[in-house]
Amino acid sequence: MKIQRELPIWNGEQMLFKMMLRDLRKHKTQFISIFLMAFLGVFVFSGVGAEALGLEVNVNQFYEDTNMADGWIYSPYLNDLFLEQVDYLGATTQMERQAIVESVAGFENKPDVTLHFVENNTISKFYLAEGEPLDINDSSGVWLDKSFADAKGLKVGDVITFKFDDYEIKKEIKGVGYSPEYVYHTSVFSVKPDFNKIGFAYMSYKAFPSETVPYNVLNVKFDGTPESFEGILAYRLEGYYGSFVERANHPSVNQFSEQITLHKMMTDIFPIALILTSMLILLTTMTRIIAHQRPQIGILKANGFKNRSIIWHYSLYGFILVSLGSILGLILGPMIVPKLIYAVMKSMFILPSWEPGSVVNFIPMAGLMIILSLGVSLYSAESISNEKPSESIRPKKPKSSANSFIERFKFWQKLPFNVRWNYRDAKRNKFRALMTIIGVIGCTVLLVSAFGMYDTMNDITEWEFNRINHSDSNFIIDGDASQSTIDEIVKEVDGDKIMDGTIEIESSSDKKSGLLLVLDGTDLITPTDENWNEIEIKDDEVSISRKMAELLDVKVGDTVKWHIRGSDK
Repeated sequence: MKIQRELPIWNGEQMLFKMMLRDLRKHKTQFISIFLMAFLGVFVFSGVGAEALGLEVNVNQFYEDTNMADGWIYSPYLNDLFLEQVDYLGATTQMERQAIVESVAGFENKPDVTLHFVENNTISKFYLAEGEPLDINDSSGVWLDKSFADAKGLKVGDVITFKFDDYEIKKEIKGVGYSPEYVYHTSVFSVKPDFNKIGFAYMSYKAFPSETVPYNVLNVKFDGTPESFEGILAYRLEGYYGSFVERANHPSVNQFSEQITLHKMMTDIFPIALILTSMLILLTTMTRIIAHQRPQIGILKANGFKNRSIIWHYSLYGFILVSLGSILGLILGPMIVPKLIYAVMKSMFILPSWEPGSVVNFIPMAGLMIILSLGVSLYSAESISNEKPSESIRPKKPKSSANSFIERFKFWQKLPFNVRWNYRDAKRNKFRALMTIIGVIGCTVLLVSAFGMYDTMNDITEWEFNRINHSDSNFIIDGDASQSTIDEIVKEVDGDKIMDGTIEIESSSDKKSGLLLVLDGTDLITPTDENWNEIEIKDDEVSISRKMAELLDVKVGDTVKWHIRGSDK
């Protein structure tokens, strides 16, 4: 007896699916590259984008929660009459005086702590992290910078001492927290904050050790633009205040804003290169697979497979891989990248919250990647879709190539055979040759940029600390030290006296904040030009940085005005 067994019948879709799995396994290296490029492109874009968006959202929310000032007026004449005049400007909506003084905390390393004696804590408010809210009627308490408190091992309930001018005050720490004016806080002698040496503190005006509180800063909120408000202020109160600083020019706000801009630039540059690379790899891989499978495609057509089914089959190759890579990158990017970057940024900037931006903002980018992959795959398969089955079964005719301009020279015949072969092959496959050139250019650019950055950092170190600055250390002298004491210290350490401070520089077109350095004939600091050549600054001249010159739109020979912040001279 014969036993007949019915063989399984595969329909067309199952056959094409099996064929796709076989091709993916056979060309796994190329397809893994496509997957990784798509993954990395979306991973970097969504990760860095979520990090940059998170910074912007977090800091703006912090500014809103603390009612960050729109501007600061520095003046020693902040009496009731001055406040009335500022209120009469019309644009002013809210204002609050503060007495800001520099003090030294009672520790062995004598850290600098900026004290804020506030009237009501309504503008640029102290943001509480631990302890009780700032009480404007509490004359015995202090609300301390959390980073400084953590560095010194201080907690709520401890007592801390501050010395400034001729005063010494002891206060109980009632709370620790943050301030919107100190998102970035460092001394003039360093770039990276050292919270063991610097900090800030808020107290009630009733905690000031004398009956008269020397208010010197007026926080203001106003309607309209900073330029219009400053124009009205200068017209009405010129000579009665030292300077006005708008929010965008505040050192902390400006520094953090530049960081956000830098990170957004990273979001725009790196993913584009990865995305373009993944699309180029996909295009060349699919073109090569289709060219090799021309006979199979012809047989499929001869057996009744429609062009639409064949095109869709080959389009799925890139679509599936890029979709998986994009979705995985979209999920993992915001989860991993912000944590890595924030861990570094927390040593430079202080925020109460470090949350990444929403993933929803980056879904369009992942969708664009998927659509591009589908378009590239369709373009690759379209080349053979209109061919007849009899044409597809035959090998594709090689492209004809006429002699080029270079091949007409006599030296062409003297070139090695391999060189001539490679040249003609590249001429027949222009796109593949172009992709190779772009890939080599991209890799070379990355290598040169990386080594160039390394050399640049070394050059900056050499330039700054050997060619310009020749001193081993800096001593910060108390503001109330006598001239004889200063001279004695200078003689003892074999040093020179210099002066530094925060100033405002004004040109005919703009006004910016900066740092002033008065050399007073010292040979421990040597100003140089961009070629490291020493420059001489005469008594009636000033040297400003190239960056400041660009911001003020000035050049050598122009005149600028400047004054120390807080002074109207």
